[in-house]
Amino acid sequence: MKGPGGKNNSGQPLVAIVAIAVASVLMALSITIGLGAGTMSSKTQAVERGVSLRLAEERSASIRNVGYDVSYIIRKGKPIKGKVVISFELRRLDSRLVIDFAGKGVESVKRAGRDVPFYLVNEHILVDDRELRAGQNRIEVVFYPDERPLHREDDYLYTLFVPDKARFALPCFDQPDIKARFRLTLDLPEDWTAVANYPLESMNSERHRRIVTFKETAPLSTYLFSFAAGRLENRSEEVGGRTITMYYLPADSAKVRKNSAELFRLHFNALDWLERYTGIPYPFAKFAFVLVPSFTYSGMEHPGAILYRAERVLLDENPTELELLRRASVISHETSHMWFGDLVTMKWFDDVWLKEAFAQFMADKIVKPLFPRVNHRLLFFSSHMEALYDVDRTDGTHPVKQPLENLAMAGSLYGNIIYHKPPVMLNQLEEMMGERNFEAAIREYLSRFKYSNATWDDLVGILDAHSKRDITSWCRVWVEEAGRPDIEARIVEGTHAGNATKNRIIEKLTIEQRDGKGRGLLWPESFHILITSGESCIGAGANVDTLRIGCGSMIPLLMGSPMIEMAQAEGIRRGYVLLDALGEGYGFFRLDTLLVSHADRVWLDEPLARAVFALELWDNLLAGYVDPSIYVRALYEMLGAETEEINIQSNLRRFRIFFWDFLAPERRLEWAERFEGLFLDKMKSTMPPSTKRAFFKTFKACVLTDDGTDELRCLWKGTDAMEGLEFSEKDRCDMALELAVRGVSGWDDILEEQLASIKNPSLRDRFAFVREAASPVPEVRERFFEELKNPDARRHEPWVLEGLYYLHHPLRVYDSQRFITESLEMLEEIERTSDIFFPKSWIAVTMKYHCSEEDIASVRSFLY
Repeated sequence: MKGPGGKNNSGQPLVAIVAIAVASVLMALSITIGLGAGTMSSKTQAVERGVSLRLAEERSASIRNVGYDVSYIIRKGKPIKGKVVISFELRRLDSRLVIDFAGKGVESVKRAGRDVPFYLVNEHILVDDRELRAGQNRIEVVFYPDERPLHREDDYLYTLFVPDKARFALPCFDQPDIKARFRLTLDLPEDWTAVANYPLESMNSERHRRIVTFKETAPLSTYLFSFAAGRLENRSEEVGGRTITMYYLPADSAKVRKNSAELFRLHFNALDWLERYTGIPYPFAKFAFVLVPSFTYSGMEHPGAILYRAERVLLDENPTELELLRRASVISHETSHMWFGDLVTMKWFDDVWLKEAFAQFMADKIVKPLFPRVNHRLLFFSSHMEALYDVDRTDGTHPVKQPLENLAMAGSLYGNIIYHKPPVMLNQLEEMMGERNFEAAIREYLSRFKYSNATWDDLVGILDAHSKRDITSWCRVWVEEAGRPDIEARIVEGTHAGNATKNRIIEKLTIEQRDGKGRGLLWPESFHILITSGESCIGAGANVDTLRIGCGSMIPLLMGSPMIEMAQAEGIRRGYVLLDALGEGYGFFRLDTLLVSHADRVWLDEPLARAVFALELWDNLLAGYVDPSIYVRALYEMLGAETEEINIQSNLRRFRIFFWDFLAPERRLEWAERFEGLFLDKMKSTMPPSTKRAFFKTFKACVLTDDGTDELRCLWKGTDAMEGLEFSEKDRCDMALELAVRGVSGWDDILEEQLASIKNPSLRDRFAFVREAASPVPEVRERFFEELKNPDARRHEPWVLEGLYYLHHPLRVYDSQRFITESLEMLEEIERTSDIFFPKSWIAVTMKYHCSEEDIASVRSFLY
């Protein structure tokens, strides 16, 4: 049964419901394929693909003091060849040695210069215990890596091993709690430059080759070992005795010149802030970062060699405030990882959320003073709550901490829950403990486990010791349970004698929290309630501070039990009641029916209260408590009146989803003219350029009328200029593709002209790749999809996702239904051959606009 706008009966996007089920299917498949193949001796049996928890625990108990001396020979047009000398200490000699390796082949395995017999079984090299000894051992392996984690291009390459891809690139013990010291040598083309975790030790040139060796690292987990090499340029800046170096490709030189000063400033600021907060100096020998075109993630925290997606930090002219904030946030996030994740690392990837939680929590704190004019409560709310609720409102939600039996499935743990729920939880925890106690606990945690590993339970024990509250029980509900509470205000109304119409009063106000999944759980949390009450104001009681906002009152509430009676509200005039008005709380907040009925006429003075109301209105729409006809009118008024850019961005995001998913085609066309007119007015207004740009992006993505499409063509051609609104090459590419999707006259010429005009080589290649997916010709789109079945065609994952957007564009959902089943069937192979976020992104982009009964049937048929 579907709810409003073609959703399922919980008002949830189809993709969110299948996400966890698909992950479970992949788990079952990935750890069984290949088991039992051939005839195995007793020495080779019972070893799974990937890295099982059992294997990891066995090795962690018996192996220590690990070092890797790694070298690679990299020649243009030839396979990469590697050699690693693994030194380690065996505490006991009671079983074979299992080395993880899923590369292309092993040439030799030696000990003390002598070849030793070995077995290659299910992505492992097995060495008989008779070839080893208790105490120190050195094993040399000459090998050929799987080059996918080396991300090899014609003129550069970079490594990305998180969470379990190191074993594809070199033989190793690929688990986070066997930290090791790495020493790296690269044999490169003579015109290449290299950067790695630690400083350069030596560089020699001979016979058109450049041989570079890097100093030995501090102890690192294998997923953090990293290097990049190629025709790289670099810039360095030194402040207060600290030097930071940035590496980038020549094609990005112009953008680097415009952005470099800010990139360096943001990194220096983050490092200084973190050293003050943690009390620990930057814990590694150097700091550098590399800008990679179309990098899979926003950033990756390799110590000494952070990787960033170039497009994420090299901003175009007139960036929106949200883009500036996001850039500052991702830089602060990755820099925070130097302490949270790199210095202290989780013992097993079931605690991967912990490093992400603290990196984002610290990033929010670091960014705050950089934007003094920004409403940071609003920023926190907009950065975390909607992304969190996008998953947590669905049947596909999950706890923050999830079980993990094999490292091969660690990628399935990542997502909005681990990135966005813990910062909300940590804010609540810090408020409950007090900032000083919380900071002292974090300092103890980092100091006790530096250059080592720790679990969530280790941290909880330290937090508990620094608080008088029962932190252990509090954390269990927030971390180990799925979902969110349902919170509702129960209002009993009365009237003042003599004026029953205008002077309605609140006789009783009760706040109730329920576990929507029926488990009887309680989420202890605090938040504020706004009651607009005319001239009345809620009186301040013991330990309650009252804050007047406009004609209303804001009072704090500690939700320590399932039901709280608000005695302070009795007898005051009945106005709107808005739960969680300052955005601190967590849950599904049922909207006051009076607010819903007046949704298109509500205006709250405080921008954060408006943001909360807008999200709660959306949340209640998805739950079926708000009619789409009410929502569309309210959204139109909000977009017309809102002046806070962060709120504008959030409302535009919801508009794009609502416009395509909730409005029937005839209603969509009816409202398109009004919204397009509104967006064009905003683009021509005196609003800041960044705000105009936000409206332009939505106009471009959702234009539907003939007049609107003609205007988009004029903007692409440059015949209609708008003051304060400048377009980048990427903007013009996007406009050309959107025009092609709409099948405008001369669409093929538009694509050809756009391709010929692109100056950036990476962008030109990306456009050439994506254009087939935007073609109005069904056979061309079919060819694009067929090509994606080849893993080599999916190497540039952001390109693939952009292509999938056009392939499954909402104007084409009826045609693209034919790709759903095959897309689902490809997931198993995609999981094996891609980076950690790609399988979820593949299914998310594929299913985003598919919500018909046929689509649901296709997914259910695949799963069951």
